[in-house]
Amino acid sequence: MPASATAAHDLFVGIAGTFDVKNYGDLLFPLIAAEALKRRDPRIHVVPFSVNGKDESSWPFQVRSMEEMIASISALSAMLIGGGQIVRFDKNYPIPAPANVDLPFAYWLTPAALAAMIGKPVFWNAVGASVGRLHGPWHDELVRQVFAASYFIGVRDVISRDDLAKLAPDAAIQLLPDTAFGLSRLWPLEKESAEFTNWRTMLGLDRKGLEGKYVVIQANATVGKQLSAIESLIESMENTTAVILPVCWCHGDRAEAFPEMKGRVFLSREWLGPKLISEIIARSELTVASSLHACITALSYGVPVARVPIAWGRNKFELLNEFEGIVPIDKREALSCLIQRGRQVEPQVRECADRLDRYWDGVADVVLQPPMEHSHLSRALMLTWAAKVCGDQKNLGATRRAVVALRKSLSPYFPGQRAALRRGLWMVKSSVVNAFRWITRTGAEPRTKSMTAKPKAEAEMPAVRADGIAVGKS
Repeated sequence: MPASATAAHDLFVGIAGTFDVKNYGDLLFPLIAAEALKRRDPRIHVVPFSVNGKDESSWPFQVRSMEEMIASISALSAMLIGGGQIVRFDKNYPIPAPANVDLPFAYWLTPAALAAMIGKPVFWNAVGASVGRLHGPWHDELVRQVFAASYFIGVRDVISRDDLAKLAPDAAIQLLPDTAFGLSRLWPLEKESAEFTNWRTMLGLDRKGLEGKYVVIQANATVGKQLSAIESLIESMENTTAVILPVCWCHGDRAEAFPEMKGRVFLSREWLGPKLISEIIARSELTVASSLHACITALSYGVPVARVPIAWGRNKFELLNEFEGIVPIDKREALSCLIQRGRQVEPQVRECADRLDRYWDGVADVVLQPPMEHSHLSRALMLTWAAKVCGDQKNLGATRRAVVALRKSLSPYFPGQRAALRRGLWMVKSSVVNAFRWITRTGAEPRTKSMTAKPKAEAEMPAVRADGIAVGKS
């Protein structure tokens, strides 16, 4: 669709997830979304939301808190959920979280439910699921309802799809490659970035005689247990330096804690931003890692991968089994063949990137041409659920009562934030009153002009960076 065919103002897409932790894979997702959507239309900008807000002066990009999300969600054109292993029911979080934020729902289920409530298209952004833990039937029902109201449900692996299909058998769940498989198309290797050049110089990789060739070794304790195999690999590669690189800082990756290695070894001691880590991996001769997204990044750029298995996360790592460019660290002969093959982007990776291109085309189309029929249906489904939770659907004709019921049903997710929740949901009064009346009278999908009106809040949006990430407060 030509850009001239839509309004001239900027458009904003929310993305919810764990973007407040020092973890390479998690921090990739907003940057990938911003680049992919900006390429399709430069007016589309991405607004990341997470449990803790982060200022871009000390973080790779601006991250807004859940409370800010409630206040600004009406101004968004769509909401992306994840990716990552984000559909989960445990309360674990890598860093301290505000006492008034309910985990784990605050970073996935609550944003999806709120967006669907007001008719915003919800995209499940190639997520993974951990649904094995005990959780209440009420949560199951809400997941089923939000899935029914979502525009697209993409999961990145078969196990997640099958587990979610048991939880929500009627949901249209589709397999979608992890969005990091598109990295080499979004950030192609051209001229070295200034950040990469500075990193290489500070580390000493540009010294005379080193030839700039290096192997990335994830600075992880599990990887360190394979020291003998790693040293043997490095010895088989001529004029190659080992770089010990922290990838998952929040899970304990530290270069200085890695076992001492023989040969030429450089320690990258600082925590680096996700875009620089991706370039470091992309320019390596070999990557030795246990991190899923370190492996996917290498595959995207055609870098051979020696994978170190870990004891947990079986479902997300099984998605790597179909690729030829990744070999377990204990398969010495297969690894030797892979290293001799050199850098090569395999057809399976290109196919994943093609599918992701089509996915981002679809997201951009929805943002540029809002699907009003889906918006009506989403609101109708969620408000019907709210009425059911209140147990009195037939007598909920008054809008005020509907808003109160909606607030009460979501309040467990926002302990101590009822005032903010009330402000965020008050727009329901003007935008969905006719939907409620229509549902309680006929049970059919509403089709009224008032449903298409945009709230005034949509005009109040933040500034944006050159890379498409929104900054500042709304």
